[in-house]
Amino acid sequence: FLTLVFSHHFGVITSLTTASILFTILLAITVFLSLKQQAIYLAILALGMAYAAPLVIPQYRPDVVFLFSYYLVINLAVAAVNFIQPWKILNQIAFFATMFIGGSAIAFYAEPAKFDTLDWILWLHIALFIWLSVRYSQNISRVSEHEKQEGIRLPPLLDVGLIFSVPVLGFTLHAYLVHESTQALTIGAVVLAGTYAVLTFWIKKTHPQLSVLAKSFFILAVAFFALIFPLAKGAHWTAIGWVAQGTALIVWGVTERYRLSRYIGVILVLLSSLALFYQVWANEEFPTLSTSIYAIAQFISAFYLLQYNSKEQRYFSASMFSGIFLCLGMYAGAVAGVEIMAWHHHALSPYLMFAIALIAIFSAIVHYKLRVQWQSLQLILISLLLLLVLGEAFMSQVFTLFKWVDSLQQTTFLVSTIILSGLFIMAQPQSSLLGYVKVWAGLSWLALAIVGVTIFPKMPIVALAFVPVVYSLWAYKSHKTTLLYQIPVWCLSLIWLLVVSVDVHSAEYLYFVPLINLIDFFSILVFAGLLFIIYQHAFDQDKSLEWTFKITTILVGLLVFSSVVVRGLHYYWATPLWSASIWTNGVVQLSLTLLWVILAFVLTTYSSRKMIRQLWFVGAALLGIVVLKLILLDLSQSATLTRVISFIGAGGVMLIIAYLAPLPPSSSVQKNQEPKL
Repeated sequence: FLTLVFSHHFGVITSLTTASILFTILLAITVFLSLKQQAIYLAILALGMAYAAPLVIPQYRPDVVFLFSYYLVINLAVAAVNFIQPWKILNQIAFFATMFIGGSAIAFYAEPAKFDTLDWILWLHIALFIWLSVRYSQNISRVSEHEKQEGIRLPPLLDVGLIFSVPVLGFTLHAYLVHESTQALTIGAVVLAGTYAVLTFWIKKTHPQLSVLAKSFFILAVAFFALIFPLAKGAHWTAIGWVAQGTALIVWGVTERYRLSRYIGVILVLLSSLALFYQVWANEEFPTLSTSIYAIAQFISAFYLLQYNSKEQRYFSASMFSGIFLCLGMYAGAVAGVEIMAWHHHALSPYLMFAIALIAIFSAIVHYKLRVQWQSLQLILISLLLLLVLGEAFMSQVFTLFKWVDSLQQTTFLVSTIILSGLFIMAQPQSSLLGYVKVWAGLSWLALAIVGVTIFPKMPIVALAFVPVVYSLWAYKSHKTTLLYQIPVWCLSLIWLLVVSVDVHSAEYLYFVPLINLIDFFSILVFAGLLFIIYQHAFDQDKSLEWTFKITTILVGLLVFSSVVVRGLHYYWATPLWSASIWTNGVVQLSLTLLWVILAFVLTTYSSRKMIRQLWFVGAALLGIVVLKLILLDLSQSATLTRVISFIGAGGVMLIIAYLAPLPPSSSVQKNQEPKL
């Protein structure tokens, strides 16, 4: 080869055609002898000299087109050798000479006028090297079947260096040659993406034993697909390219159980998040389309990661990354939705509506398509949304202004709370997970309650009971009472009864007559329902918890009925509501004394007949409170008619109680067999 090159250079062989024919004959002889003798060293020596020959000519500045074409002919000889023998080192020598020696010659000596010609030759080199990477794996697979039987150590199935170096360095050199043409760069990315996608499909269908090669080509196809949008549309599409590539790698990694693909995909999706959010916050023009595509990709990534159930949870938490991607997807989708609808100046409610709608759609798809257990992750996500919903309700000052700022904010908040309540009801954990059930119950009750604030903001405290009451009636009728028998629900209901009983605004708004008004009706209805549920619940052996709730509920009921009386007196006689002055008002004190003693009579009489000693002691304690009240408060109202009536009325009822409701006898029967209400 050296002799032939020097002969042509110094004019011994003047005809290029003659030199080319001789060169082809030499290559054919080299290929034949190498394959005939199975002599890889002969092939390396001969072809190595062929690659180096143009470089050893003194004071020679090569014609770049000629040099690149010359290397293409040698590479064809390498392809001929590797069609039969899997000699990886020949591939590496050919690639090194072409890309590094030929590429350096292009960088130093190529003229811009010849860039188009060189680019066409470059693509021929790329196609040839891609074929070499496939053919090498085919040969290794064929040889490995024979060597497995003989116990010979198997060579690597893939020429990893060639597989990944060819597209990277080849596309880099292509970008140098056509750097002034965005269209040419885009076409190059499309060609490589399409080529690797077709090869992936072809290998999976015809050569399933080369699935690892198909996975590698799929990664490359996704990588070049990710370059198409940035090259065609501009740099702001880089994030979309990354998220599309990362999502595809996650999908591939989960479906094909390819660990590296999953890891790379997750990293790319996270990097795309940083890039996209920087664009959203830094640019004046909001990238609506790219943000929407990003949101969809995040949900797709989360969907496939939820399917991932492997033994590597120690190193890779699929559920954790699913939660992160769902949060990012909800955020991007909400921002894009508000931008599309131009609802920027309506507080947080529109954002919440879009985010909750997206997670609801995702939950429905997971429920019907996957049927995986993801209640814990779902509960965390919707709990965060509930926290934002509650924050929006307080930040909008509905509880102080008793109205919403505008109708759009109110409408979007209503839609958000309705969907969120449905999500909580659908996310009921298994009954065996007692801790999760209690957390779920409390959050679900809050979600149901907050819906009422948008229905009737004029009385927000009272409105908190609207939806829970309706749901309770439906649940009891349909025998779906799991939520109603949870302790957090009871605690929240008791807290609501305490707050609504002392709420001044609710006491004065839309008050008609006692009991026939919203606050009296709902407070008594909630108290009665709560008392009924608690007395129907089977507490098993936890009697301390049982009587704690029973007695607490009765005492809260005392406040509820007292508030009904106080509100009625305030409406008709202009007496004060719950404040310090209420304890010095004779009319109010007389009314409360008579009410409490009547309630004590009801409790003691009922408990005496049903033989419930604990309940009788509650009534007796209430009588003790009445006596203390008579001495400390009513007695101070000297020379008043109310004091006399208080003492006479209370004393008379106490005599009746002593006669009709004696203390029930102690029973040896187990307490859990005591009659229920």
